[in-house]
Amino acid sequence: STNTTHNDFIIHAQNVVGFGNSQVVLATSRVTGQDYAAKVMNLSGIQRKETLQAFYNEAQILKQLNSLQSPNIVELSCSSISNQIGFLIMEKMDGDLLDLILEEKLQLPQKLNIFKQICYALKQCHDNGIAHLDIKPENVLVSALGDSYIVKLADFGTSQMCQDRNTVYGVKGTLHYNAPEVFFQSVDGL
Repeated sequence: STNTTHNDFIIHAQNVVGFGNSQVVLATSRVTGQDYAAKVMNLSGIQRKETLQAFYNEAQILKQLNSLQSPNIVELSCSSISNQIGFLIMEKMDGDLLDLILEEKLQLPQKLNIFKQICYALKQCHDNGIAHLDIKPENVLVSALGDSYIVKLADFGTSQMCQDRNTVYGVKGTLHYNAPEVFFQSVDGL
């Protein structure tokens, strides 16, 4: 079997629910039986330092935002490291916004509601000095709720805490989703 036990969770390595710089797999609480998403990150290898920093960064930022009970930020249940593997155990959602867009079934009121929730999530981040830096449909998680959707922003691995609330350092995120001024490292076109 490809199931492993980690703390109070069974990690179902064969049930992949998402990809990225890490693998997202299904996890089940051994206590409650509830399903979660487990972001599993290999913290060894060539990019160990960067991956470890991204792991700690994401865990810290999610804990901070979750302490504010932000309804549109994915909820982190726990984080830990075992044998150079990082685990972020988060609430499980139905899918991501890209999947929803590709289905081409969204009506205008649903699109507006989704957009409003994304804006609220970004406001929560920015009000708390956090720049996400990788906003894209794959990092916007969704779950159906009747005719509508609950939206949660995820993947804070490249996010930055901005002390002066205005300055972000370095090029981060996914190239094709970056603003031109980020890609060209210019401010106001200069």
